[in-house]
Amino acid sequence: MRHLIRTELVKLRTTRAPLAVLLGLFGLTALITPFAMGDIGQGDATKADDALEVLAVGPGLITALVLLLLGAIAAAGEFHHRTIVTTYLITPRRGRILAAKLLTHGALGAVVAGIGVAITFPIVLVMANADGLEIATAPELVGLAAALVGVGALASVFGVAAGSILRNQTAVVIVILLWTLLCERFFGGFLPPVLPFGAILTAAGLAGDDAPSTLASFAVLIVWAGALVLAAQQYFLRRDVT
Repeated sequence: MRHLIRTELVKLRTTRAPLAVLLGLFGLTALITPFAMGDIGQGDATKADDALEVLAVGPGLITALVLLLLGAIAAAGEFHHRTIVTTYLITPRRGRILAAKLLTHGALGAVVAGIGVAITFPIVLVMANADGLEIATAPELVGLAAALVGVGALASVFGVAAGSILRNQTAVVIVILLWTLLCERFFGGFLPPVLPFGAILTAAGLAGDDAPSTLASFAVLIVWAGALVLAAQQYFLRRDVT
């Protein structure tokens, strides 16, 4: 398993596109956070509530969507470029290959979300302190940071599973964008946040005061992750590669 994980890490390090996207993500997070803080208190919510939401927008909402797409593109790209054939020849045990991808990208997602937290939290807290706002207690901030890191890891796992199932980069990107931006917005008006991306937003603290608890949202996410991983495993084990 170690050499498979090292192989996945080498793929990530030697592929320019993911690195460029992640650097752009960090830059965007650093850019939008102070602008978002400048607009707090403009709506019905209090400034403190708006500032608490800003904490999760960059490392939560935006980061989760980017990680979801990156994981999907990376997994589907192996089939598109046929590099998966070499991987299978070197390591015929497909279940271990999928496990290595999930572990590597899950760890990457956690690290990326953690960096997003490290960028966003100081900006928000400094600006809130200058405005005389107390956003949350230290334990609450630690809990939110941990939740955002967990959301990043699970978003990457979702992406890898989806890419392993669909195996086509264009198709998986279209499906993810349609699902997150259209389908879940439509069904979200009739259902509680039990669909994948809705649960991600709830776990990140972006679903309002009447939303389920963070632990309940993570329970939903774990169920979805398990279902997607099982489906991906079946495709990995049974579908031929030409």
